[in-house]
Amino acid sequence: MDDALEWIKLLASLLTPLVVLVLGFRISRKLEESKTRTSKEHEWESYWATSFLRVANDYNNTATKLITMMARLAEYANNNDIAKANEIITEMNDIVGSFSSLDWELQQYSDFALVNGPVVRTRGKVLFEAVTAMLRDKKADLEEIRRMQFEFTDSVRLAHAEILSLPANRELDINAAPRSEN
Repeated sequence: MDDALEWIKLLASLLTPLVVLVLGFRISRKLEESKTRTSKEHEWESYWATSFLRVANDYNNTATKLITMMARLAEYANNNDIAKANEIITEMNDIVGSFSSLDWELQQYSDFALVNGPVVRTRGKVLFEAVTAMLRDKKADLEEIRRMQFEFTDSVRLAHAEILSLPANRELDINAAPRSEN
């Protein structure tokens, strides 16, 4: 009986490191698989967040370009420089087409931000409508458009963080009152 007990002890002492080795190997493999999945997810988030940010930045820059071109157009019109005014109008028509394309892209990319994406789309649409109304009516409250651009950019910042799965310091409420100018 003592011999059997000794054999069991010997067998247990030999199997314990083997079991630990096998379990350690399996745990290590699971951790590596998890790290690989996390890395791939991070690559995906990074790619789409970068693309979203590029489109949002181009969108905002295009709005600014159209606003400044309107000022140049007014200057040429006031100086009766019809050739230069027509040149600006042609260029602006091309840029408005780009603005529409960027608006479409912005809507697609913002879908990756489930919480803040709708705010980006709404604020982008408000900015788009204000700039196109300015072009149509030949007048606008530029300070109001500047505020719209800021609010658009603020929503982009939060949506970008959301796409990257980063905690934002706050979420935007599309129904919230605009910030007051104090």
